[in-house]
Amino acid sequence: EIMKMIFPVISLVMMAMVVVWFILMNRLFRILRTRHPATYDSIGRPTLFLNNSIKNGLLTTRFLLGRHYRKIQDPELHSLCGFLNVFFWIYLAVFASATFGMPFAEGFEDSMKPPNQRLERTGVPPAAQP
Repeated sequence: EIMKMIFPVISLVMMAMVVVWFILMNRLFRILRTRHPATYDSIGRPTLFLNNSIKNGLLTTRFLLGRHYRKIQDPELHSLCGFLNVFFWIYLAVFASATFGMPFAEGFEDSMKPPNQRLERTGVPPAAQP
């Protein structure tokens, strides 16, 4: 029973985390574009959607995870990037737990089947039970 509740909850948490990530990344891009244009240019002038290429994504990830923002004298940028760095690793841990942990949880396989193929704990299909 718990497994049937955990998967949807984790899915909703992850969706909310993606929305937060987009909002914070938009803020990061705005700060870099307006206050630090040379750095913004060096990571490919990324945006959330229009100029979002693999190259720009890798440059931005390297900027964040490599902590290159520390070279810039901007306390707000430091706070935002520090938070994004931690947020990234938390999201990755939640994603890995959901991806690799759920299939090993008791009842997970049965909960992923369509309702007409699920077996009760008795091993008898629901239609055959009295």
